[in-house]
Amino acid sequence: MICWNSKFDSYVKTLKDGNERIIAVEINSSPKRICLINCYLPTSGYSDTAVKYQDNLDLLEIIIQKYCESHQIILVGDMNATMLLSRRNDSDRRFRSFIDKHKLGTLANMGTAPTYQHGKGSSQIDYIFSHTVDNLLELEICHQHPTNTSSHVPVVGKIKATLSLTCAKSIKPPERRRNLWKDCDIEAYQSTLSNSQIPIIERPDQIKTFIDQLNGNILAAAKIAVPSKKIRLKGPKWKASPALRQLLVKGNLIHKNWIQYGRPTVNHPIIEERRSIKRRIRSQQRQDMACERKQFYNQIVESGKSTNFYKLIRRGLSNTISKPQGFMNEGQLILDLDKQSKGFARFYEDLAVPKQLEQFDSDYHENTQFNLELIRKIVLENKDTFSPITPDEVKSAIYKLNNNKSSDEYGICAEHLKLAKKFYINFLRKIQCLPNRSVKGITYLLLGVRPATAELHIRQLNLLGCIIRSENLTLNKILRRQISTKSETSDSWFTYIDKLLVQYDLPSAAKMVINPPCKLLWKKNVKLAIDKFWTQKLLLDCQNKSTLSYCDLSSLKIGTVHKLWSSIESNIKDVRRGGIKARLITGTYVLQSNTSKFNQHEVSSVCPLCQYEDEDIVHFILKCNALFKYRKSYIEELEVIINSISNPNTCSWNSLVGDFGLLTQLILDPSVLIKQKILSCSEKTLTKIEDCSRKMCFSLHCGRSLIINSEH
Repeated sequence: MICWNSKFDSYVKTLKDGNERIIAVEINSSPKRICLINCYLPTSGYSDTAVKYQDNLDLLEIIIQKYCESHQIILVGDMNATMLLSRRNDSDRRFRSFIDKHKLGTLANMGTAPTYQHGKGSSQIDYIFSHTVDNLLELEICHQHPTNTSSHVPVVGKIKATLSLTCAKSIKPPERRRNLWKDCDIEAYQSTLSNSQIPIIERPDQIKTFIDQLNGNILAAAKIAVPSKKIRLKGPKWKASPALRQLLVKGNLIHKNWIQYGRPTVNHPIIEERRSIKRRIRSQQRQDMACERKQFYNQIVESGKSTNFYKLIRRGLSNTISKPQGFMNEGQLILDLDKQSKGFARFYEDLAVPKQLEQFDSDYHENTQFNLELIRKIVLENKDTFSPITPDEVKSAIYKLNNNKSSDEYGICAEHLKLAKKFYINFLRKIQCLPNRSVKGITYLLLGVRPATAELHIRQLNLLGCIIRSENLTLNKILRRQISTKSETSDSWFTYIDKLLVQYDLPSAAKMVINPPCKLLWKKNVKLAIDKFWTQKLLLDCQNKSTLSYCDLSSLKIGTVHKLWSSIESNIKDVRRGGIKARLITGTYVLQSNTSKFNQHEVSSVCPLCQYEDEDIVHFILKCNALFKYRKSYIEELEVIINSISNPNTCSWNSLVGDFGLLTQLILDPSVLIKQKILSCSEKTLTKIEDCSRKMCFSLHCGRSLIINSEH
């Protein structure tokens, strides 16, 4: 063991070298740092002592060779071997050879005095060695003292070293702050979070990086939008009352007078005044604390808030506030600590035993039993399947978190998550490289995913199916009673479920009780009904949007991924290409014509590359002369693909080239031409068209950015 005063913490650093018998520290001294090695080598008398002893000497040699050039080596400890020639066992020979090899020495006044006393004799096995003996100023083997119960006596040494002032900087504790969530700018918080960079997960080993980035974005948004205050403050934590302040002022004056009189200790009137004012201050402090405790206890009883109860618990754990001497148990005041422990044990033992008492709420007990039976039934029926956690389930769990609680190891607390309401839809936009202004419906439909609300409804309706199919008599009894007695205005879960059944055009709960559907059929019908409803609702949101004129809305539906995303390969370059094309299909790619509209035509809509005509999506993809070299090879590839289609119903490449609108549609979303029977091709050919057009859009984007940046 190596110990040092805490004031030298900035000079001493523990080294990772060593094992359970050897430890080392680095002392930052000048002109050369010190490597202090403390060891307790294996004792003799065992069959494997020689092997263990040599292993530890080898480890010491590695440490010394590692630090001998840059450090001054000091070796101390119980060597379980001696430098005296009177002993010649195997450990002694190995140890003396090791010391000679590394040119370690000690002061001559070590002599032959023993450092270890035992029943059969004594020996010298505790040493202090150094590479440079001149740095050892003093060395002494202490005498045995009555208070020393060890068989070893201390060996005291002094070394010559100057501590480096460069390391004597005071370590300032980190500033602790508390977020004031009541004053949070929610708009700024959500906006910052939505605009933050989110990395794309391509491999499982990137999940940790993704989580770290996500947590960093949340903390950065909170730092911008949430004010905070310091919680590490100087000075006393208690507030002095007006009466106590007056006594403190008077006490300060008396103390100054006592100093002016030369700090007398006996036979002076100021001494009695000083004692009297101290007694009065302590008495007033006790009165104020008693009054504050009484007010606090009354507040707990009257308000009934859990926050006050937790304050009481924190006070009980605090060392700065006097703790109660006892507590009431079974009508008796218990003051003895052992009896208090036994009283608590009896209380919690009694609390853990199930029982039926008059003061228990029977309705609450019945609901609890119902929920337990329901959970058991669900687990049994779904034990062979895995139901992934939905965003709405996560959202529901987040809203159940308590506010004003400490943060986790990442620094995230409940308020961070509760205020990030619109993160799900923005996250889907980020995945597709779409801006926040893109139509909400198209964000879901391009990926074919359900909104979070739809996922929650699926889980709720599947739960209804589990309840109806349950063979538990108590469960069936409660179910029938709820269905028959509930009203449309009640807060019953079954009332809420009935509204969902009507919304999705599914049979009512009363009909299903009479004729329960099978598990797989019910789940299938629920998914089909919900997907149909949300597909229609999201398509309605996309209708009459001029930005979606090149997108085939009729082919979009929940559960089917658009060809744009289903045809890409799983690499980051292809994903980036898909992101550019997604922005072109959804009309969110910013061209000069868009900029002109957004600025009320104060900015010119003419193409900044060729200065020939307005830069709209057709001009950008097909007409701009400045981008000719970026599209040439891809246009030729598209021509080969179209001409290779041996279908008489497909129009020729020449007819497509003659109509810029049709050619633009072919590049952005060829499924529209297939629906209009202008194009007829296989899925394989359609994938080739998608792949070529995706690369072309990305090439045009890179070319446009390169030209604009070079001009600026």
